[in-house]
Amino acid sequence: MRILVVDDNRDSADALAWLLQSIGHEARTAYDGPSALLAVERHSPEVVIQDLGMPDMSGYEIARRMRQLSAARHTLLVAVTGGRRADGLRIAKEAGFDRLLLKPVGLEALEEALVLCSR
Repeated sequence: MRILVVDDNRDSADALAWLLQSIGHEARTAYDGPSALLAVERHSPEVVIQDLGMPDMSGYEIARRMRQLSAARHTLLVAVTGGRRADGLRIAKEAGFDRLLLKPVGLEALEEALVLCSR
């Protein structure tokens, strides 16, 4: 699958992209909102794994803008957060996310989320 990993923490983004590549996916990274939106337009990823805690443009705002792009119309958007909120999934879905994963994200949780895309 074509996957875009969006996180302002470069080490986290690069490590997750490497993990995804090691199990056979094509993974790219973006470290801020504008770069993420440009990557979606250029590469039409099937999946975007997006950190919510981003500077300047929150993960929620990035997701809302992605959903306005024709290139992301059928993209699986997966939110990743370290914060645990009772209403976290509802808020993520309102922003356009399909799934919400809690950090640290393990390989099993990632693979489960990716199965949704292959259906």
